[in-house]
Amino acid sequence: MSGSFISDLSHDPFGGRIVYLIFGKPKLGKTSLLLRMLKEHQDQTALLISADKGDTQVRLDPGSYQGRLAISRPTTLREWRVCIHEATTRIENAVKKRPPGTVWCVLDTTTHMQVQLLTESRKLSVMTAKSGKGRIEDGDEYTRDLITQVDYNVNLGHMAEITNSLMRLPCNLVFFALERTDTDAFERKTSVPSLSGQSRDKVMGDADVIARLVKDDGEARRLLVAPGSGWTAGDRTGRLAAEEPADLWAMHQKILAKPEAKA
Repeated sequence: MSGSFISDLSHDPFGGRIVYLIFGKPKLGKTSLLLRMLKEHQDQTALLISADKGDTQVRLDPGSYQGRLAISRPTTLREWRVCIHEATTRIENAVKKRPPGTVWCVLDTTTHMQVQLLTESRKLSVMTAKSGKGRIEDGDEYTRDLITQVDYNVNLGHMAEITNSLMRLPCNLVFFALERTDTDAFERKTSVPSLSGQSRDKVMGDADVIARLVKDDGEARRLLVAPGSGWTAGDRTGRLAAEEPADLWAMHQKILAKPEAKA
């Protein structure tokens, strides 16, 4: 029952479930982390919620994922709610039939989801603010600023609604996000997940692992898991190195590995 205590921790429905937030610049291969895992490990299955339509690899080679990957491409709040409702049903059914830890739900990308919902909210706010005779003039900055503030508050509610629903799913979760650079008052630059307002704090707080995907001069990709001078990251599990290969499956198995017994 929701809200009750679990005494037998070996039967925790969220036992072994890991939540990842992986961010990086466009076209670095964030979606490929998931697709490579599905290709190489036939016992894994996933739901991919594709907000950026970045599932080109699947469309070019659908046979490699048939029966183990389902994709949804919502664009409006109504579609997002339908998508989350169906994802909940599918995940709950899947975890009854499959071994623990073999089911994944992936949001690709959280950045695109926020932009979609914010754009829709702003459009509705502008329509609501229009008078019967006129419209909001482009130069009316006070009105536009007010509408934007309302939009961000509404957006925070929608983002929390969707991410909270995903967090209730008894499966592994991956939040992909784009990267942006923040500059503080001392001109120090930090690479962070590209999310606006309190939504970024919410998603980062939900994640067990925050990893930055980067590419070096030799085209090799790696995941920065420990925070450094110029980027944010983190590992709540305490089982990952500061840098890990760009391999979602290997990183997941390293987290789940039982610690060696001490003599």
